[in-house]
Amino acid sequence: MLLLEKIKTEISSHGIISFDIFDTLLLRPYVRPTDLFLHIEKVHKIPFFKTLRQEAEHNARAARPSVEDITFDEIYNHMDNPFKQMKSVELEFEEMVLRANPELKQVYDYALKLGKKIIIVSDMYLPNDFLSGILGKNGFTGFDKLYVSGNIGKTKSSGSLYQYVLNDFPEFQPQDILHIGDNRLADVEVPQKLGINTVHYPQVMKRYVGQHLRLKYFLKYASQNLDASILLGLLADRWQRQRCGVIPQHDYWARLGYCYGGPIAYGYSRFIEKEA
Repeated sequence: MLLLEKIKTEISSHGIISFDIFDTLLLRPYVRPTDLFLHIEKVHKIPFFKTLRQEAEHNARAARPSVEDITFDEIYNHMDNPFKQMKSVELEFEEMVLRANPELKQVYDYALKLGKKIIIVSDMYLPNDFLSGILGKNGFTGFDKLYVSGNIGKTKSSGSLYQYVLNDFPEFQPQDILHIGDNRLADVEVPQKLGINTVHYPQVMKRYVGQHLRLKYFLKYASQNLDASILLGLLADRWQRQRCGVIPQHDYWARLGYCYGGPIAYGYSRFIEKEA
């Protein structure tokens, strides 16, 4: 847990602590974020929903080249009428699958305990009130402000959203802010150029696979299959919760069933389906 201790040390010497949301405070049980759309497609039996949803987002961005990010409503304005009703379904799925990252929850609570100003900064199209609700549901409460690129029209990756934040806190210098996130460009390199201090938080999925080399082949397979993506996401989530003491680390039979029995049953059922 060296990373955890490093982050806590950095927090103690900064006035404002800034957090990214996705793959930092909150985790999804997928290999890729767009697997959420494929999940919806499979559950609701809507052929090509993933493709149509991605095209709508692309078209929404193309329609407003003067802004750096667009809103959730604008995306669904570019969906054909039969699919507009899926807007609420997508939010339901996000709420269903998103869960707190227990490692960053410890960091967040530590910053609160020290009385630090906490802000949350995300490149995301989802509405502010929805994200605030999901954060609260997962125990991330008491933050001072939430900055979302879709709502503001500025992004972290361009640096303009960080500049917006700096303008919001004129009493602080850039070096008074510590930003924590998973994206090397948007969460590390860009804010550093503005004088903001950062900690790179590697994605849980990448760390899990990196420590379990036999899963590299499965990760390649998961890139083509929703079930495998979810299975790997759940395994990574369990690994993270064990590391953070949320669930016991030495329950041999539970680990055997979850980490080996589940994947074997999945693989065998896929084989039966394919043969049938």
